[in-house]
Amino acid sequence: ECIVLTQKEKDKLITHAIEQQPNESCAMLLGEKIDDAWNVKEVFLTENIDKSQDRKSTRLNSSHW
Repeated sequence: ECIVLTQKEKDKLITHAIEQQPNESCAMLLGEKIDDAWNVKEVFLTENIDKSQDRKSTRLNSSHW
């Protein structure tokens, strides 16, 4: 199985990860499974509320609803 992302979605995740350094970045991916692939339909960037490099509790920003 694999996760299929568009380049735009990949760029969004990379930018978020860079902005969150040195802490872990968090995100939720919403999509559908077609055959052996998960096709991402939407990326929700979340906040690492622990502000930690190795511990991750996440919160979805209400502006994404």
